[in-house]
Amino acid sequence: MRENLKAIGTAAAALAAVAVVGFVVVMNYLVLPQRMAADLSGAPTRQGAGTVTSISYQQAIRRQPGPPFLVLVRLNGRSERVLTHTPLRVGQVVPILYRVGKSGKTYITQVGSSPVE
Repeated sequence: MRENLKAIGTAAAALAAVAVVGFVVVMNYLVLPQRMAADLSGAPTRQGAGTVTSISYQQAIRRQPGPPFLVLVRLNGRSERVLTHTPLRVGQVVPILYRVGKSGKTYITQVGSSPVE
């Protein structure tokens, strides 16, 4: 009897985990892009200069990491994370194309000559 209850509890926990993963997938791929599009609706593209404050290499296990690079850029007093294929250096000032949404969030669309992902 206890073994049956234990098996039911394990199955319920597994089902709950699948439900949580499904919820996260739905939020990331269906709901959040729609919110971002609504936030950016009518926002003009602006130009600015940002300073690279940090670089993370996505392929840390390679001897010579290559693109894409996860870069932290300081723009207008705020730091934003972007994924880019342009090799950059910490402290480098780079031209930025960005848009500011209705919520006030900054969306960087291009770093240097490379569009961001």
